Amino acid sequence: MEQQQTIKVMEKLINIAGLLEECKQYTKLYSVTHGDVLLDRIDKEGNIFLKVLPLDKNLTLKLDECGRLYEKGSCVLFPTI
Repeated sequence: MEQQQTIKVMEKLINIAGLLEECKQYTKLYSVTHGDVLLDRIDKEGNIFLKVLPLDKNLTLKLDECGRLYEKGSCVLFPTI
């Protein structure tokens, strides 16, 4: 029974965009899919836009408000390590 409760808690989605709203532009973060990234902006819909390092790649990554690349995906955005 305890394991079922733990799994249900882990399924809860966290609004990462809401947490990042207080961060300055170009705050360094880490993406498990792209490595080091910088916070560029958060749009009105809560999408998170990141600049992938090194900046000479000129690559922008767009995540949903929960830090996912895809609707059914897992969060790929974390504080820098």
